[in-house]
Amino acid sequence: LQSESAREMRDLVDRALIGEFKTALAQMRDAGELFEWVDPATLARNLTVQLEFTSMRWAGGELHSKQLPDAAIYGVGLMLLGAATGASHRELAARVERAQDQLLKNPRNAASPRDPASPRKTKDVAEVVDAQA
Repeated sequence: LQSESAREMRDLVDRALIGEFKTALAQMRDAGELFEWVDPATLARNLTVQLEFTSMRWAGGELHSKQLPDAAIYGVGLMLLGAATGASHRELAARVERAQDQLLKNPRNAASPRDPASPRKTKDVAEVVDAQA
């Protein structure tokens, strides 16, 4: 249930994110910090999907705004750890571990389901459809 303009905006954002990731991954590969077998375009698309998933969790109230950066670093970072080598791998592992530590310090952490008592009330899809009818 997405308007044409919302779909166009999402496609624009996706293309921009994928382009940025592809550029960064190509630079990592050129520096010998990415396994040669990793296809930057494929990984860039998967990293973008992970960021979208994290954003949806935030929008749904599962993550607090303060958790969003750490949740994004954690999700994307775990994927990148499988592709990175050398110093990039070591630095990334440290960043992912710090992000995980921050997420675990919060009672509404990355592994917990959305708290129904959360102050952010989101509408059910049926409520939105009914309101538009």
